[in-house]
Amino acid sequence: MANYIASQFLTKPLNGGKNSDQKSPLFHIKFLLIVILALGLFFRFSGLGYKIHSFDESYTLLRVAGYTEAEIVQLLRDGTETKSVEAWLAYQRLSPDRGFPETMTALASQPEHAPLYYILVRLWSDWFGSAIATARSVAAIFGVLALPCVYWFCQELWRLPSVSWMAVSLMAVSPLHLLYAHEARQYTLWTVAILVSSTLLVRALRLQSKRSWALYMASVAFGLYSHVIFALVVVAHALYVAITQRFALNRSTLSYGLAALSGVLLFTPWIAVWVSDPPPLAQQMEQLYQDVSLRSLLQMWLRNLGRIFVDFNSPFPLDFHDPVTLISVFLALLVGYSFYRLFRHTDQSVWLLLLLLVGVTAFAFVLPDLALGGRRSASIRYLMPCIIGVEIIVAYALATLSFSALAKVRSQVIWRAVSALLISASLISCVAISQSPAWWTKDDHWVPAIAGIVNSTPKPLVIYSLPPAAGKIGAVGRIMPLLHRMDADVEVQLLVQPTVPEQIPAQANSVFLYRPHDQLLTWLKQDTTAHLIPVYKAESDRKPRLWQVIKT
Repeated sequence: MANYIASQFLTKPLNGGKNSDQKSPLFHIKFLLIVILALGLFFRFSGLGYKIHSFDESYTLLRVAGYTEAEIVQLLRDGTETKSVEAWLAYQRLSPDRGFPETMTALASQPEHAPLYYILVRLWSDWFGSAIATARSVAAIFGVLALPCVYWFCQELWRLPSVSWMAVSLMAVSPLHLLYAHEARQYTLWTVAILVSSTLLVRALRLQSKRSWALYMASVAFGLYSHVIFALVVVAHALYVAITQRFALNRSTLSYGLAALSGVLLFTPWIAVWVSDPPPLAQQMEQLYQDVSLRSLLQMWLRNLGRIFVDFNSPFPLDFHDPVTLISVFLALLVGYSFYRLFRHTDQSVWLLLLLLVGVTAFAFVLPDLALGGRRSASIRYLMPCIIGVEIIVAYALATLSFSALAKVRSQVIWRAVSALLISASLISCVAISQSPAWWTKDDHWVPAIAGIVNSTPKPLVIYSLPPAAGKIGAVGRIMPLLHRMDADVEVQLLVQPTVPEQIPAQANSVFLYRPHDQLLTWLKQDTTAHLIPVYKAESDRKPRLWQVIKT
């Protein structure tokens, strides 16, 4: 394996590049590549059950188990039922009376997410159980599969093994890819779909065979069933074919059109589900439509760009006296120079595809923000085509500057040092992420603190308020991450606003209110036998998130 990596890394390009790799005995690079890959694999599978459950992951488990939020809320309309934590968590575990048809029904009830990842998790869970580590392991597996896929894509573009291995190295230790490999969501699957489909497009244009176009067609369907935003990748591919073929109606454009259209048609069953029951995106993504200043938006873009390579969970807004912010500025300059080098030293057939992968997705999110307000473009999880494009472009610049025979020796030494520093910073970020139960991708960083408060009291009861429209806007998901950290004997009561309980159960020694609605607070404040004290308030909260009822 080691000899193979070294020989591949030092092989001269076959075609598609203007620089050639330098032939020299780089046994130390062979060793470093093995270490980087081994660490990338280790980080992806370490601590899968240790991280806190995120809001989104709660819905992954809920839907995979065949339940919908609306079903749970309907069971609680009277506001009188209390259940143990274990009873509530049963809704996120497989049961004999909830089979695969119920899982598909749950997915179809909220079709904003394409179903492929969740179907795979369901099949995986049938074999290995319902633990969160099982669902995350599917994401981790695709996070590993992305590494050979990015190598394959780069080889199709340049046939420069040094560039391909540099791209693999950057992706292997990217803190962003690590975070999504630990998330029970579809982002690593989508990453694989983007890389595979883009590779198969380049290959089909080169081979012009029926088999190659059939594989591309399958990759389009695979991508759409991985994530609906893959539609932007299809648009980027269409523009790429049209421009490189000079908008001529020839064999390549006709073959592409037929393959892409067939792939989209294979996705029409899910489009029909979406049309029949449109998801309430305006409610589910309310935060993304909130107006922010242009300065704040620019800072978010800068922060997200830096997080591709280096991430120390730095707070927002950015502080330009903070070394992490300065690192982000340096990385932005590196990305800018990498784009310049890509345009200057590669053929249009190469740089155009990467530019469109980045540009089409970025344009689709940035333009509405600038025109209508909002921060859609600051949500990095929707920008995976941009992330992949940026990584590959930076990999091309670093590899060709570090190992090109045309570069001066001093220049090679400098750029090898830059590459080593960048990969080292990524590794440090990965170590920090692996040691922390929560990161910025998990908005529920307050969960351990609240769970610790509740668990430290005898016979606790937690009362949680659901909004009146609960069932499609994520209210149940706000309590589930907390339940996973609570002791099994904790009792939980869910109330739908403006319902209040007739009385506090006498058997509860400690009563807590989690995100209580105003009517509940008013009702308890009028109770002369108890008084309220706030016990937890996050920095971002306008009012306390957790209250305790003290009986007098």
